[in-house]
Formats: sequence, C-alpha cells, structure tokens
Amino acid sequence: MTEALTRNLDLYITGEPSHNLYWYARENNINVIFGGHYNTGETGVNLLQNICLKNFSLDYKFIDLPTGF
Repeated sequence: MTEALTRNLDLYITGEPSHNLYWYARENNINVIFGGHYNTGETGVNLLQNICLKNFSLDYKFIDLPTGF
C-alpha cells in the first residue's frame, strides 16, 4: 500500500489484507477494496485465459471451487 500512496493513487485492491491495513488506509485517505484471495485470483486467471486463447492454441477450462470462507 505504501507504493500506492507514493504514486498518489486513489484506490488499492488487495486479496488478503491484514487487519491493520484498514486503519493504515483510513489514516492516509486511500480507498481500498478487500476482494478476498479467491475472488481476486479467479479474476486474474480468467483474464489471463482470454489472452492465452487469443495468442496460443491452448485448451482451457476454469474449475470454480471456492473454499466458502
């Protein structure tokens, strides 16, 4: 998050925050999305799938198995 502050960004998105990250963001007036580890990882994998399908001859199937936490 310190890099986001250094770059003067408006929003920081993270998957697995520590509790004190909330207070650090609040004290430094930066918006944060705590997306959860699975949700942010799933999004990235599916975006990568689109790139791979356009550029390579690959078979791909995403198996959605969230942990429920």
